[in-house]
Amino acid sequence: MAAEASANLMFQMISQFGDMETYKILSQLHPKVVQYAKYLSNPVRQAGMGEVDISIAVESETLRYMQNGYPLKIIYPVDGTSYMLTGVGISTVDASKIKTAELFADWLLSDEAQRVLQSNGFYFLPTNPQTLAHKKFAGKNLTLFESIQNFTPQQKYEFLDRWVKQIRLGGVQ
Repeated sequence: MAAEASANLMFQMISQFGDMETYKILSQLHPKVVQYAKYLSNPVRQAGMGEVDISIAVESETLRYMQNGYPLKIIYPVDGTSYMLTGVGISTVDASKIKTAELFADWLLSDEAQRVLQSNGFYFLPTNPQTLAHKKFAGKNLTLFESIQNFTPQQKYEFLDRWVKQIRLGGVQ
């Protein structure tokens, strides 16, 4: 749980399934875990090198490794998956630059932007249905978790602490 994405997955699972069901799922997975990764790339690299049969990983890292020739396949969970939403906004502080900002925001949604990002090792789910990247994206019909709660920092701490004590360290109080 060192990576923010791992914690995010757990928080979104708790939002979607409830805490009891989430801890049950994580408890069932725990005996099969070879390593809890500190870096997002570790699970992907391990699967790509045949050190593990399956990994739970961030899609952008997986796509990056696949582009580098690793023999990987992405499988999306049928009951949904977590996500981190990123976006672009335009500040109206300097009105003289709004048109340039709008042009840049439009460019970010283009196929050209996807090509530039991917050629530099950055992969995102294409969201603009008008682009070729979106039309070709194999997982465009993936199911995203719908119930996302904003937990307080205290709640997040308690969820992570419970995971460490009950699952990772196996019942240590």
